[in-house]
Amino acid sequence: MTLPVRKSLHDAVLQASKADTWEQATKEWNEVSLIFNGIGRSNCVCGNAIKYAYELFNGVTGQRLFPIGSDCVRHFHRLTLDQQLEEEEKLLRKVENLTRKAQKKEKSKSIRVTLTSVF
Repeated sequence: MTLPVRKSLHDAVLQASKADTWEQATKEWNEVSLIFNGIGRSNCVCGNAIKYAYELFNGVTGQRLFPIGSDCVRHFHRLTLDQQLEEEEKLLRKVENLTRKAQKKEKSKSIRVTLTSVF
């Protein structure tokens, strides 16, 4: 069962699309890009708080929809958008893992320095 699309998302998509219906309008959107990497918080066009902000591009009108969260991107039910989103999320997970490893490494270095200086 799919969840209903929030009115604010519905309205924003239709306003930036040439089509008059949700089903037709979603077919105009063909590119998703990660714009905001989670350093802070933002709100999606639907009003929900999001950690990662994406941007959608409408190939018919040239309009961009920003910021939009991954849950709202999935409401478009477009395989190409879902695949692009999955690739972006894989990269995010890699970056987050590398960041955690670097932080642990830095933390262990500072602990060693502290222990060494006491002796």
